This record gives sequence, C-alpha cells and structure tokens, in this order.
Amino acid sequence: MAKKPNLIVILIDDLRFDETSASGHPYMKTPHIDRLAREGAMFDNAFHTTPLCSPNRASILTGQYASRHGIIDNVGRDVASHRLDNYHIALQALGYETAHVGKWHMGNDSSPRPGHDHWVSFKGQGRLVAPILWETGGEHQVEGYMTDILNARAVEFVRRKRKRPFALFFAHKAVHPDLVQNASGGIDASSIGGYTLPERHKDLYRGMTYPGRPNMLPLEQVRRTSPRCG
Repeated sequence: MAKKPNLIVILIDDLRFDETSASGHPYMKTPHIDRLAREGAMFDNAFHTTPLCSPNRASILTGQYASRHGIIDNVGRDVASHRLDNYHIALQALGYETAHVGKWHMGNDSSPRPGHDHWVSFKGQGRLVAPILWETGGEHQVEGYMTDILNARAVEFVRRKRKRPFALFFAHKAVHPDLVQNASGGIDASSIGGYTLPERHKDLYRGMTYPGRPNMLPLEQVRRTSPRCG
C-alpha cells in the first residue's frame, strides 16, 4: 500500500477560473477548495488545448490530445467513449480498485465504461434535483440534490474497508445548470431549467454583485481603469 498510494481526482463542471476565494473571488465561500490550494499547489497560468466539456474530460482521463482520443466535441460519441483508453484501465492492471462517481458526458448514455469496478453516473448533463442515476446495475431515481447525492456516494466508496489501493474519479455536475444536450451536441433550449440551488443556500449570496470584468465594461471606463501602455 505504501508503494501504491490511493488516488482521487475531483472535477468541478463549468467552474470559471476565478470562482473560488483562493483564486481571488470577492465574496465566494469555498473553504475546502481554499485548503487544497494552501496545502497543495495552485497552477495560476494553466491552459487547455480543447476547453470544451467532453474533449476536456477525455483528455484528463487519457492524457491525450482530442485529435488522438477522438472525443473532439460535445456530440454524443457513445461508442467512442466506451473505447477510451483511460488511466483506470492501467490502474486495474496494477491491482487498484477503481471507481467513477458523477458526470461522464463523453457519449450521453449512463452505462458503465471499461476500467471501473464501481460506477455511479447519469445520462448527459443529468439534473440537479431528484436525478436519475445508473448504479448497482441499472438506472433509478434518487431523491435529493445532485451534489449532496454524489458526495455521499464518493464518501461511501472511500470509506470502504479494503486491502487494495483505490482510485476514484469524482466528477460533479455542479456548477453546471440544468439543460438537455442532444446527441448532435446542440442544446434543447425549451428544456433549460437554469441553476437550482439547494434550499439551505438560496440566500447565501443574496445582494452580492460581481464586479464587471473589462470585457463587460464601457470602453471609456476600461481606458480609465487600465494601465497605460507604451
């Protein structure tokens, strides 16, 4: 076990680079992410070649460019996503117990992909309230808020007693709003439900206004507040 550490990857969906207090947000409360930043490492000048949901996920899981792994857009590439040479396949061969909990969204179906001993996921974008999850061999509806449900599933997996090392890929739906993405990659606008907060957080940021970034400000105001060049 000492030579094979447990591995946990946590992926937050649609989180902008400055939407944590650790990265400079003026009022967002993200104490646990801030602790990871303090005790770990922050990459404050990082870039991605394909900053789009499905290709980005596939690159994280394979270590490959989109031109190599084949998930080049958000089109429902279900067959290709079942063939991804993801790193959990290699970890299984090394004796790891592997798990995926949360959003997959490389192909819209929710069924298990190769390389995972434990699988909890949902179709496409899923939904925030009372989601339909695939777990224990099939789909069923679960009452509650998606973030809370996925947290509970991930914690349950980590706390299991085991003799082997484990690897968990934990992919939240949050902070992505509810919407339906077609197999063609397009958005069904009639089904967009927006972002639904859990009841306990509905007033957390009431009255707060994020200051406009330069690209949202009138040109004259940008000229007054920006450093002079030349």
